[in-house]
Amino acid sequence: MRIDPRRARLAASGCAATAARAAVVGIAVALLSACGGGGSGGHDLSVSFSYGASTSPQVFGSAGAQPIIAGLEGNAPHCSVQSGTLPPGITLETDCTLGGVVTRAGDYSAVIQLTANNYSGSVTTPLILDVPDIVLTPVAATATTPQAIPVGTPQSGLSLFAVANYTPVAGDVLLYTLDSGAPPAGLAFDAASGTLNGTATTLGTAQIGVHLTLTRGNLSTTTADAELGLSVDEPALTLSYPNCCTASVGVPFSASPATSFAAASNATISYALGVDAQLPPGLALDPATGVISGVPTDYIPSVTPNVFTVVATAVLPTGSESATTMYTQIQERGVYPFYPVSSLGDATTYGSTPSYPEALSVLTRAGSTETWAPGTIYGGLPGDTYGFAIVASPFLPGAPPSWVSVDPVSGVVTASVPSVGIPAGTRFGLEITLVRNGVAYTQTQAWVFN
Repeated sequence: MRIDPRRARLAASGCAATAARAAVVGIAVALLSACGGGGSGGHDLSVSFSYGASTSPQVFGSAGAQPIIAGLEGNAPHCSVQSGTLPPGITLETDCTLGGVVTRAGDYSAVIQLTANNYSGSVTTPLILDVPDIVLTPVAATATTPQAIPVGTPQSGLSLFAVANYTPVAGDVLLYTLDSGAPPAGLAFDAASGTLNGTATTLGTAQIGVHLTLTRGNLSTTTADAELGLSVDEPALTLSYPNCCTASVGVPFSASPATSFAAASNATISYALGVDAQLPPGLALDPATGVISGVPTDYIPSVTPNVFTVVATAVLPTGSESATTMYTQIQERGVYPFYPVSSLGDATTYGSTPSYPEALSVLTRAGSTETWAPGTIYGGLPGDTYGFAIVASPFLPGAPPSWVSVDPVSGVVTASVPSVGIPAGTRFGLEITLVRNGVAYTQTQAWVFN
């Protein structure tokens, strides 16, 4: 609401008024001559009149404005519309108060005239009320860019439009009408919410036109038609290997990829290892399916996973191409025995965690003979057989200590420690030969004596 305050001098009733106008700091002032006797005070009144700020009215919304009047000296004001039009549903009370419920959008302007009993003359102020139309506006599309919808991805209540210049009120009924076009195949338009549901099945574009009807009580209004472009596209290409990956020697392994591309796109996807990437021995990547499979044939001792990259490249029927790179890992697992405690009760400490006994350290006593019997075989399977031998440490070159031996069948390790003791950190390797399904695999468990 835009207001221009006006000030006028009201002459006592019965006098002849001669008027002059002057501009004083942007406020129009009317000087009216007083001529004896009239009015409650027998003198002229200098009156200012305007309307205070009002919230922008909406269709079917309450609107009002209180007048700001000064100089009446207790006399009651009387207001009327001198010219112009107020919005339908808005009334002007004689005390100059504006109020009501706007029933129709539009740009309205009026001149409001104020008078006072027993005084001649009047003061006026212009009043402008702009009531905007309710408008449907796309939430994601622009005039040049359609709203993107990923093919093959289920949609529930996909929002298409926002309603501008509208504040919801309990009991409002909104009805969206599809005037032109049709949603992409696999999607349905919901008239109650103006949203899409379903799963787009075909790449392509569509154009729809929609209007909204708002009903509040016994009042109803309809928006102009809103045009919206829709484009069913592939989402950004992503690649993962769900539930991947731990591979054990001699055990068939397979891991299948998952991508964000749907079958509806008819895209051709190929796979390749990244630069300098290597899979564990015995495993291979199928370039057509992305499946990593095989039987691990060797194990390189390491407490860290085998990290590598797979590159997926998708080519659409249109010729457009998309690519993504995924960093993944395969945790190789060998077959190792646990050695809980020695025959003298000395505890065993593992290099990583007891769940992965790739390396261990034990305490020894000078001049003593101590044995360690294997417990659970980590990674072992029914039908496996094992052989054991003492070898050089996998982490330190050189011959193993001569006073350490192992039973080649049971795996019991015996150390006859010299009476002079041994240097802390004395190392050797326990070689485990696993025979699984008729194939032999060899790993070495690292031991440290302290």
